[in-house]
Amino acid sequence: MRRRRPLSEDLRWTIIHMARSLSVPEIMQYTGLKKRTLQCVLSIYRLTGHVTNSPKKPRGRNPILDEGDTAVSTSEFNATYS
Repeated sequence: MRRRRPLSEDLRWTIIHMARSLSVPEIMQYTGLKKRTLQCVLSIYRLTGHVTNSPKKPRGRNPILDEGDTAVSTSEFNATYS
């Protein structure tokens, strides 16, 4: 099954506001979205209070050296090769 383009944040907020006074079938009729899509948007909002699913961990590899290690390495390099 092919996925469509992601829903905009504005459309997600519109779905949340519509859900306060309309049922899911009525929202489906007005927006043309599938039931599962609406359920996912509403579920994310109920769990997080936001309409977008923000990543919990930053992506990518963790840095090997922190700022303190880098400062020490730089000062040692400058002292050795100056």
